[in-house]
Amino acid sequence: MLQANQLIYERLVDGANSEDLIARLVLMSMAIQCLKQKEVPENIAFGMRMLESLSTCTDAVFQIVLAKTMHEFALTMLYNDSILAVKLFVLASQLGNFEAKRNLAVCFFHGEGTERQPDKVLDLFKACYHAGDQTVLEKMYTIAVQLLSGYNGRALSNLPRAIEISTAVKLFKFAAQNGHAGALKDFAILGWWFYRGIAPCCQDIKQGIAIVKMAAKLGDRWAVDKLETVGAEMVHTKPKVGFKLLNIASELGNLKAKRNLAVCFLEGLGTERQPREAVNLFKKCYQLGRKSLKHINTIAVKLLLGSDGCQKDLAYSMELFAYAAQGDEDARFNLHVLGNHFLSPEKLEPDYGIDQQDVPTGRRILDYLSVLNTLHLHLSRVPIRAIICEYLPEIQPVFFQYKNAIETVNENSSSSSCVKLHV
Repeated sequence: MLQANQLIYERLVDGANSEDLIARLVLMSMAIQCLKQKEVPENIAFGMRMLESLSTCTDAVFQIVLAKTMHEFALTMLYNDSILAVKLFVLASQLGNFEAKRNLAVCFFHGEGTERQPDKVLDLFKACYHAGDQTVLEKMYTIAVQLLSGYNGRALSNLPRAIEISTAVKLFKFAAQNGHAGALKDFAILGWWFYRGIAPCCQDIKQGIAIVKMAAKLGDRWAVDKLETVGAEMVHTKPKVGFKLLNIASELGNLKAKRNLAVCFLEGLGTERQPREAVNLFKKCYQLGRKSLKHINTIAVKLLLGSDGCQKDLAYSMELFAYAAQGDEDARFNLHVLGNHFLSPEKLEPDYGIDQQDVPTGRRILDYLSVLNTLHLHLSRVPIRAIICEYLPEIQPVFFQYKNAIETVNENSSSSSCVKLHV
């Protein structure tokens, strides 16, 4: 064919070089016809050379037409001559055809017409996505699932598992970061598998935590819950790491993490002891529905007695008892004990820092408790806040006059008048 049409071919090449669009289109058609002649290898080689030469032209419109033509022809050749199809996909993708890039990525994944190269799969899919192909995210997700299962969609994979899983992680991550809900969910699960060492993942605590944390920040609620679980476990082995994870989960709205973070502030796990910060967090948990009043009562007892590293603070402890009394029976009991201490001189104890009788304060405390107990307002938070606002402004100033008169706890006191507080 080439010998019979040599003169025509040379004239077409001259026209193509002089930016004759018609000449270029005719050459492109001739090249495709050569590629169809599988029984003549020379024609196939010649056709590829023509397409490679045409792909160097700078005409943007012709580049689009050429890339689309090569891509469509490659699809027809994929199952008959996958090697040739891959070569055409490569040329078309170099001209910016994202469909060719997507199909080339699939070929690299399945090993059709080329060796399997998972590392190139991600790069090509990214290029497709950045070129505006939103559908590629679903394809990335599907391939990631197949890689994770060790199955490439046509046959069992022959790649090392470490490479498969690593590529799957990258594909899940990219798809999740760009809004694919399924990829985000599986990305979070994959992180948990790494953390726990669940097959097919080998245990890698550091990578597992990083993945779960990223998935949580991307908005996966299951990942937020797991981040709290990891933080609660790590706070006993690596306190600072656990504290940071709980802090992140707390900021992302996990109430259990907020409560555990408060415990960290209370016990000094991963941070300095900060009872007031712990109280603030417990109050937030209570306002959001988490039953944390018992913890506030415990902190109040520690502040009252100056135990477990807490500095004694009668006034603040009384304020906390009053707050916790909204719904905690132990807090109401403790507040009742202290109210009686203010009323009865013979029951005054140095343990609580109350060194003198104060009937008005004692009665005010017992009146407050009477309202709570009689009307059962601890079951309704809004009225309770109103009562606290009414009573505390009068009680609190009286408490502060005792702040500097707190005496050292007498842990060995054997007085029969001593009443043990409820923690």
